[in-house]
Amino acid sequence: MIEEEMATFKPEKYGKYLLLDRIARGGMAELYRGKIIGAQGFEKIVAIKKILPHLTDQEAFVRAFIDEARLAAFLQHPNIVQIYDFGEMGDTYFISMEYLAGVDLKSVLKKSREQAKPLKLALSLFYILPQICYGLQYAHNLKDFSGRPLSIIHRDLGPQNIFITYSGEIKLIDFGIAKASSHDATTYVGSLKGKLAYMSPEQASGKEIDYRSDLFALGILLYELATGQRLYTGESQTILAKAGNADFIPPEQVKQGLPASLYTMINKALHKDPALRYQSAEQMRLDLEACAQELAVRVSRGQMAAYMHELFREEAAAEEKALKEAGLAVMP
Repeated sequence: MIEEEMATFKPEKYGKYLLLDRIARGGMAELYRGKIIGAQGFEKIVAIKKILPHLTDQEAFVRAFIDEARLAAFLQHPNIVQIYDFGEMGDTYFISMEYLAGVDLKSVLKKSREQAKPLKLALSLFYILPQICYGLQYAHNLKDFSGRPLSIIHRDLGPQNIFITYSGEIKLIDFGIAKASSHDATTYVGSLKGKLAYMSPEQASGKEIDYRSDLFALGILLYELATGQRLYTGESQTILAKAGNADFIPPEQVKQGLPASLYTMINKALHKDPALRYQSAEQMRLDLEACAQELAVRVSRGQMAAYMHELFREEAAAEEKALKEAGLAVMP
């Protein structure tokens, strides 16, 4: 899951979990492949995200992280990574979640350029994006047990938070955790440029945001996947200024020959005024599906899986081997 690190790690007990190996490390957390071992031979492979110890001293960060983890636990949808558990162990906090064998969209796009095997528009626009729309529509309309709207916003929708498994599943990850990361100055500044590139005008301007901010970010993905070009380029301050004003080159001028309906969709999704954008992820999904029908395009999870195995043949094989070894691991 995420990027495989070439690091030596000895399996260790972590509460009721067995940490098998570390598979990624970022500015906020370390990610482990692990499993829970229960009674009567019950076992389940999970991903465990441990917050880096130095962040536990930052009260605002911890409070925000706990709040967002609690909200994320409500999310139970095929297109959103499932959170299983949250707790405190030793000097840090952890989240146990669904284990995904694959990579994020950012890695897919990078590998596709390196191998000169571009991701087909049919898959990116009419398979990946509609799946994301399903997940966002669910999250944006979720209510708690009393019927109160939870008002969940992703806040950091971008290629790094769209996960594609080797079997072709599409999952949104790190739902809402961006709000917690903004409370850590070191982490936030270090990743600011990447976040800016997918911010809505209201988010870049420091204004209050709602679910339509996520829809703008989805529009940026639509623009970039359709045209093959970034919406905003330049240094952080330049990107911030452009993002705040929704100042970008129209898609018609970047790539010609796309269906007129697609240009209309992109420009609607990227309107500076939230009231004039798409008002739901479902609306965007329906328009994407209508465009696919117009072009007589049919895509499937099987096609996505085949492309993933073409790009990541060695990585998928290594993942399969690691999961077999994980199944044999026992609690020390």
